[in-house]
Amino acid sequence: MKVYGFFWIKALVTAVFAVLMIFLPTLSASWFGIEVSRYGSLMVQLTGALFAGISLICFFSSNSESSLAVRNTMFAFAVADSLGFIVSLIGYFNGLMNSLGILLIVLWVFFAVSAWIYWVFGGRTV
Repeated sequence: MKVYGFFWIKALVTAVFAVLMIFLPTLSASWFGIEVSRYGSLMVQLTGALFAGISLICFFSSNSESSLAVRNTMFAFAVADSLGFIVSLIGYFNGLMNSLGILLIVLWVFFAVSAWIYWVFGGRTV
């Protein structure tokens, strides 16, 4: 997959999650078996705002001409997505999510592995 495709897929997925988490925080969390109070709802909305930022970074990075900027962005995404995978996996095994939580784990793994593959093997060209 070209880096352009990776950025567009990640931008779309994070944009969808951002909209759901910002405007429907309690409902979107309940789909994954996560119960949130009104205080937790604020945290879900803040995470949605973070996802909106990630979506915009991906959107604007997809047209970048600088291979160094793309490479550095991929490294940041590789580290962040790996941490997201680990935290989601721990949450799932601690019983904090229902079986739909596997979808989150699969998404984190896909993005982390893709970013690491590009960063390691992608070379210096876009």
